[in-house]
Amino acid sequence: MPYGKFETIEQVADTFALEVTREAFIATKPFEVDDIILNMLRRRLLEDANFVNEQAICQHIITPILDTVADNYNVLKIWSQVTYTVDKTRDLDGEPDYLIAPYAKNGGMAVPPLCIIEAKQDNWKKGWAQALAEMYAAATQGATTSYGAVTTGVLWQFGKLEQGKFFTRDPLKLSAIDNLPRVLNTLNWLFSVVDDLIKQTNGI
Repeated sequence: MPYGKFETIEQVADTFALEVTREAFIATKPFEVDDIILNMLRRRLLEDANFVNEQAICQHIITPILDTVADNYNVLKIWSQVTYTVDKTRDLDGEPDYLIAPYAKNGGMAVPPLCIIEAKQDNWKKGWAQALAEMYAAATQGATTSYGAVTTGVLWQFGKLEQGKFFTRDPLKLSAIDNLPRVLNTLNWLFSVVDDLIKQTNGI
């Protein structure tokens, strides 16, 4: 997986001439979720069986959290493990963990303004390298601002790439075990920002 060839943020930044900063920027947007769903997610976060491997984390933790938020947005769809080829000569192709994007006019996936990566084996450096490469790929396709998140399922961290050049990573890592509502509220804010960007771009 060429996106996965990148090992660090610094490597991606040097390859594509990006500027990197660390600065708080994430916000929250109140998100109402049924207590049954909230309690189900909390139980899953405490079950060791849901963390035995990467597939289990995606299936039982990350996907249900994303689905819970995405169900409130008609335009945004979750594309998981789909081929996203932008430029093979620059290693901008592969099958990202999750891309959040609307449908394109041809029925396929439009340019994704948000990518979400599992930090496999808690490797945050490689997770962010892959996320940033995917965010840059989206920028080359016209995304003026692209967002990214890297997660272990428990911890969540967020970043954004503006004008295809300026990458900002929020230093805070949110814990879904300590404060699941805040994680959901932050994801809801992020989905709403991306949703607004898409509507503005499409004149909706």
